Amino acid sequence: MGSLLDYISLFGHGIAAALFGALAIWQFQRKVERNNKQIWLIIAITLTSFWALSIAVEGYLSPISRFAETLRNFGWLGFMFILLRAGEGRDEPKTVNGIYAALSFVLVGQILVDSMLPAFSGSPRLENVTLYTSLVLRMIFAVGAWFWCTISIRFRRRKPAGASGCRWPHWPRSGPMISICSQSPI
Repeated sequence: MGSLLDYISLFGHGIAAALFGALAIWQFQRKVERNNKQIWLIIAITLTSFWALSIAVEGYLSPISRFAETLRNFGWLGFMFILLRAGEGRDEPKTVNGIYAALSFVLVGQILVDSMLPAFSGSPRLENVTLYTSLVLRMIFAVGAWFWCTISIRFRRRKPAGASGCRWPHWPRSGPMISICSQSPI
């Protein structure tokens, strides 16, 4: 018999899957002309619903749940990239594309490592190494995505005309105060 937390997780992920599925259906059935941003939003929401459903049905340690998590992350990363390209990000330096490429590379690594897990099921040591590698790749992606979201939100504002080269983060109480002093906008 499972613990109370197992039941809370099961019902919570089931409810999240239903709500994200309803949101995806609602976005899809709207009678508007769709652009790339709306299509990628629908894809990301649908993949999030699939991930929550796989957690509710299979559990968080199942291979399908790990694969669904990676697909969900690809969906949201693609949505963020499309938003960047549609807005002011068209003029961003090539390093921005490098950050997206690095995060995508980590996600591809997650899929490769997770697909190798059944091959090492006979050897406990190799299976543990593969599981830890998968966990480390997930942590690298989570920290990288969090860092990228934080930096892109905090420093998105352009320097107004006549202002000095120093700018402060958008949310001064959310973390350490860091000033960026440069003559070129980020």
